[in-house]
Parts: sequence; structure tokens; C-alpha cells
Amino acid sequence: MNTPTKPHLGERLRRLAAGKGVRPKQLAADLGTSVQYVSKLYCGRRRFTPKVLDQIVVSLNVEHMAPVLHKQAAREYGFRIGE
Repeated sequence: MNTPTKPHLGERLRRLAAGKGVRPKQLAADLGTSVQYVSKLYCGRRRFTPKVLDQIVVSLNVEHMAPVLHKQAAREYGFRIGE
């Protein structure tokens, strides 16, 4: 029996953004970066930094999920909240 795996942080944020109707182009503009950069974050080819993660949380208006997202980032990328 296959157990479902949890999505990586980029995929989770992509789903959150899609659920809120935020396109990669809009998120890139909010972050002041390129659509390619956002796409690389989503697919896991770029690492999240605490600063970028915080900017995305604010941009998507999901501050209530910040602790969960930071814990997932800590597991995947090894940084601690507040770094």
C-alpha cells in the first residue's frame, strides 16, 4: 500500500497561491523578482530563505500558517525560525 507523501514546501506554496487565485507573475511582482525565480521555488530547484518565505507568506496573506511553513522549511532546508 502506498502512503501519500507530503508535498515539498514549494509545491505547498504553489497550491496555496493557486487556491487564492495568485498567479506566479503576480507573486513575482510582489517579491520584486522574476517569474522564473518563482517557478524554480515552486518546483524545488531554488532554496527558500527565511526572508523569501516571510515575503511569500505576507504576499499570500497566510500569516496564520507561518509557523507551520517555517517548521516545514526547517525540516527541508535546515534553517531556524528567525534566522
